[in-house]
Amino acid sequence: MKFELLDRYMRRFELERQYSFPPEMYIVVQLRGQEFPSLFQKKDFQLPYDSRFKELMIETASHLMQSKLSIQYGYAFEDEISLFIPKTMDNL
Repeated sequence: MKFELLDRYMRRFELERQYSFPPEMYIVVQLRGQEFPSLFQKKDFQLPYDSRFKELMIETASHLMQSKLSIQYGYAFEDEISLFIPKTMDNL
């Protein structure tokens, strides 16, 4: 499948500024850091990877996973945290 066709197909599932989702849809929330390069300079982090920053990202992902959303999977990579939210939210 060509990239353009796949891109067009997948874009229809992107929901921007909508606050409700179909009940049968899996939800992946992606949190990205916008100003991390300036944060690295202010806080004296070692570029490109710093163990202190890694620990902060893991702690943030862990905190989010323990919220009321009952997140099933969390993934932290570089300046991004992705969270997989289950289809049904009946346990809230």
